[in-house]
Amino acid sequence: MPYCHVQEYERNSKRSHGSHVARSKNPEDLKLFYQLYGHGSTKVLLIIGLAATHDAWGPQLIGLCGTDVPNEAEIGESEDGEQEEEEGAGSDRHGSGGDVVLESHGATVEDCLSTYSEGDRKSNYDIKEQTGNGVQVCTFDNRGVGKSSIPQHRSLYSTKTMAKDALALLDHLGWSKAHICGHSMGGMIACKLAAMAPHRVSSLTLIGVTGGGYQCLPKLNRTTLSIAYRILRAKTPEARAEVDLDTHFTYDYLESVVGEEKRRNLLFKEYVRNLSNAGMQPKHGLEGQAYACWKHGLASEELHTIRSAGVIVTVIHGREDVIAQVEHARKLARKLHPVCRMVELPGGHLVTHQNTDEVNEVLLDMVRAVNMNVQCYEWEKIDANSYGEGRRPRRNKPTSSSLVSAFARQIKNLWLSCFCLRDLFDDHA
Repeated sequence: MPYCHVQEYERNSKRSHGSHVARSKNPEDLKLFYQLYGHGSTKVLLIIGLAATHDAWGPQLIGLCGTDVPNEAEIGESEDGEQEEEEGAGSDRHGSGGDVVLESHGATVEDCLSTYSEGDRKSNYDIKEQTGNGVQVCTFDNRGVGKSSIPQHRSLYSTKTMAKDALALLDHLGWSKAHICGHSMGGMIACKLAAMAPHRVSSLTLIGVTGGGYQCLPKLNRTTLSIAYRILRAKTPEARAEVDLDTHFTYDYLESVVGEEKRRNLLFKEYVRNLSNAGMQPKHGLEGQAYACWKHGLASEELHTIRSAGVIVTVIHGREDVIAQVEHARKLARKLHPVCRMVELPGGHLVTHQNTDEVNEVLLDMVRAVNMNVQCYEWEKIDANSYGEGRRPRRNKPTSSSLVSAFARQIKNLWLSCFCLRDLFDDHA
């Protein structure tokens, strides 16, 4: 099975990533399970969110490389544990990670999108034609879930540590650079990666993300408190599937009819099957990842590094997301101005599945823009209305009363967070 042994690459982290990247305190032989899809010089790393596994990116894999079936084994492990390359795989085994740049250097945003019609935006063929070599995508299980290692203690979980895991994976793959896309907690990890090693990032896409800490708390009402309680109490695939559906999708989407059956029933069966096959996430893995989200934050220096790295950034968010509130995503997008644009979609937390076409359009546009050398300062000018029912965020000037109300909400959130999450983050040491 394809694994990245993180410590093997952390030994060379100072040389590979610069002296400012410190080594992690990891248990011995921490492994990341990963899969590769498609072939090409354009590399994309997809980082999944809390409690989810690598295969949750299925709709984006189809949109980027035309398939959600992993490549045939290009890296195998011999009986003595050494990696061996399949004969004939050649340099396309992983590739150098250098994006192919088109001859049209300095293209404008309008030029970038003018040849990208509505009909072919949803396929990868135009990307292959213009780069000459297509797209290769890597997905993986973060530490704490799936087939990757699951450290026991919460001190071994942080978004910075998991960003170092992702950098070790890039080194393992031989990718000098990649388009980085993260969903939810994966977006937090992607931000840390971009701040730590901006030279490894071709573009940055953040989906359903917040700034961490109290921003991880949902809008407090009876529904979200019920979800929080149920997710902590879920012990079976069936119970977990029920709460995941209410967390990931909007009510109208779940109640819509597909054929002769409600979408909720169809998705429930799929969720139970996937959870049964993969197994329930261990409690210490869930708690560790949740702790990483709670402790996440971006310092002003990190935000400055991302803004000044020459990397285009897109924040994608569902306006009806009950977990990650859209106003927090808007705030992050404003902090990353002028290299970032905000795309809002009429979906829930899992816009990658509910708004698949629109999300895939954005991801393909990111690849095209980089390949056409679109400048960062032009990126924000793209009209977010071009993606489904997306719209740009309002930027109303805050009044004194609104600031007081916002402060009061934060105090309430902090108080409730201490009450609701006391048991989850109790120190078991």
